[in-house]
Amino acid sequence: RTPPQASPTSAKVLKQPRNFIRDFQRFDKIVRLRAVQQAAAALLLLSCLVAQAQAGAAPPAFWPALRGNKEARTETMTKAVWFIRHGQAMHNIPYEQGLREEAIKILDPHLTELGLEQAKGLQEDPYLKEAFADEKDMDGVELVVVSPLCRTVQTALNGLGKWLAAKEGRKLVLMPDLQETGEVSCDTGSPLATLKDTFKEQQHLLDFTSMYEGWEKKEGVNLDNAEAIKARIARFEAWLAARPEKRVVVVAHHNLFLGLLKTTFRNCEVRQFSFTPPADWVPIKPLVSTSDEEMSPEDLKHAGFYHNHNRKKLIRWEMDAPERFR
Repeated sequence: RTPPQASPTSAKVLKQPRNFIRDFQRFDKIVRLRAVQQAAAALLLLSCLVAQAQAGAAPPAFWPALRGNKEARTETMTKAVWFIRHGQAMHNIPYEQGLREEAIKILDPHLTELGLEQAKGLQEDPYLKEAFADEKDMDGVELVVVSPLCRTVQTALNGLGKWLAAKEGRKLVLMPDLQETGEVSCDTGSPLATLKDTFKEQQHLLDFTSMYEGWEKKEGVNLDNAEAIKARIARFEAWLAARPEKRVVVVAHHNLFLGLLKTTFRNCEVRQFSFTPPADWVPIKPLVSTSDEEMSPEDLKHAGFYHNHNRKKLIRWEMDAPERFR
């Protein structure tokens, strides 16, 4: 017998279950992906809170806002961060003259005379003046974090001296995760005892809480490879996210900033970014240029010298390289 032919209406009904299953599978994939993203964010936040609790610190300022809406959470968690590259150091001169092998042999180089002048000039930098806001107490900046290499400590002490002196008890927080990325002498810091002796007259202005014996050794997370660089950057971001301060100054290095911000810095240059945890950095002042016409002759010279260097570094670290670095 010939089976009865299905009407158009019944055929449409028969197809619906298959469409429903397909749509449900798509919906299920979206739900699972979002669940994984939310779980990852929750784990990062939990690790930050545990670290703070172990250190005996108060819960971060953004904690109450976690019960609110997304806009409130974002506004409360976002921080203003001013980044400063160190002043000209002894190794910068031969390096920018093309004498790389000579430059990299200098262990933990100090600032040059020009570098010291550049650091002192930070007190008149328009971006930093805006950051400090109040000339008297300079309360616009709540926290200063510094790489423990000599050139960055010197830059911070000379450039941010007024902020340190404006209120009793202020200190520069030394952070090993901000050390420069290379495994060469010029990017290697001094042992802890040597560092303390070098700055013995300024020890009361330095916070060594995060420092440890062997911090300067280029091993583990301090290696110059993709896995280590990404891990070190993520660890610093998690630490910063857990801090209660919302207006922060960071003094560190060219290649470290390159990996973190995908931006190239001149000596003692100041750039402001916004940071929304876990890892969202947005340039505020100055913005990245869209054409060479927007750049000064000095910027063009710097960008031209470092462009290939920057691209090679980011490719080796398995990071995306932007079209423009300034």
